[in-house]
Amino acid sequence: MHKYLLVFLILIFTPYTSNSYEDKPILLDRSYIRVGYGLNMVPDINNVKQQGEGLYSIDQTFPNALFDMKFETGSTFAVAFGSKFDSFAVEMSIENLVSDVDTFTSDTLNKSTSGDLSITVVLINGLYYPRALDFNDTSVYLGAGIGVAHKVDLDESGITGQRVNANETFRSFTDAGNISYQYLVGVEHEINKTISLFLEAKSLTVKSVKFDKDSHVAGYKEVDIKPYTALIGLKFYF
Repeated sequence: MHKYLLVFLILIFTPYTSNSYEDKPILLDRSYIRVGYGLNMVPDINNVKQQGEGLYSIDQTFPNALFDMKFETGSTFAVAFGSKFDSFAVEMSIENLVSDVDTFTSDTLNKSTSGDLSITVVLINGLYYPRALDFNDTSVYLGAGIGVAHKVDLDESGITGQRVNANETFRSFTDAGNISYQYLVGVEHEINKTISLFLEAKSLTVKSVKFDKDSHVAGYKEVDIKPYTALIGLKFYF
């Protein structure tokens, strides 16, 4: 998957270095800031293994317990800083996704009914605006990005179950530095020369998230988190 992403980014930036542009160099069009807000959906993550043993595990009786994670529809906030070159653009984006926990259940009578998942990622995105999909003031763009998760935080509460410690009403797990990448498609409509409205759909993957607590002992083993996001926002050129 990473290979396909790198190929896409290389194809986006190849025109900037191609000899065919020696007689007609591509000049910087405009820099911009864009801000978006929208919804995200995190698909269910099933059969997640726990890490740690005995007192340093979530289910102290059954070390092979498997957990199913379900999340509610959440919100996403994103801001990006970039520059547009003719039909191409490069930008750095910072995105925060928050989804409430629906239920975490295991096959061993261990259940959580509330909490939230928060993901913050920093990405470098390459965008391509096909000329064939440019309709006067409205244009379609395709893109891909790669970066890291600044922080992935999972909180659980409403914990119930026959083998749950009576004093355990809250759990918090974190991870950071996970390789992340995304693919996106969007539509941009020019309101005037300095402001555009955009709609965007994207698929993000945060790789190998390991939720740790208690000095990296108890928690959940590695999972990939793959939220889908729909955004609406404004883009300001300067």
